[in-house]
Amino acid sequence: MGYHVTQPCASCLEACHNGHFWMLHSDATKAQELFTTDGMLMRWGGLTKQSEEDLACFQQ
Repeated sequence: MGYHVTQPCASCLEACHNGHFWMLHSDATKAQELFTTDGMLMRWGGLTKQSEEDLACFQQ
């Protein structure tokens, strides 16, 4: 179904991404809306941006 990149290459780190590095096969996944505890629709764009410190473990 998919995999999680645990040690991304330099090209992946330089690309525009959200810091999650999950790769999923589109034929094996199904979209589903998720809601916060107060009923608001969750969106990727609403997530807190990862800081350089948060991503430091990927840049070893």
